[in-house]
Amino acid sequence: MDYQAAPAVRAIAVRRCFGLIVALSMLTGCVANSSNPVVSIASASMSDSSADVTLHIVNPGGRDLTVTSISYELNHGEMGFPLASETWTGQLGLPAQGEADLPLSIPFDDEPIEDDSTLLQINGEMSMEDHTGFLGLSFMNLTATPFQANIEARRIDP
Repeated sequence: MDYQAAPAVRAIAVRRCFGLIVALSMLTGCVANSSNPVVSIASASMSDSSADVTLHIVNPGGRDLTVTSISYELNHGEMGFPLASETWTGQLGLPAQGEADLPLSIPFDDEPIEDDSTLLQINGEMSMEDHTGFLGLSFMNLTATPFQANIEARRIDP
């Protein structure tokens, strides 16, 4: 038995393990961001026929994103009566660990039923582009996130 070969084999195994550890640590920095942006309502006002809502979007993750669409439903009052359903499309930059505001003017499809209520609820799905994905992970739809937010709107009389 040749005992001289054992240290050389061990050295090769150590180098391979080290190479594997380095490769795996590099991959973990490239995996899609698991920190979803958070949507809240910064301000809102409403009349009998429309609402002006400013969405506040916070990106807690480490990747620059571009919001490309927001599909939403706007509801009113304690009963959550649907007032409007729309989709905003465009390009809104959302930097890593940053935030952005998106003003929306929303015409109502129906008049509010609860005349004395100013409670607005918005829920939907926000779609984003992340050009820093790894190994084609964008096909897994990792760039969309649902949201829901409520606010007491300021009433604007006609």
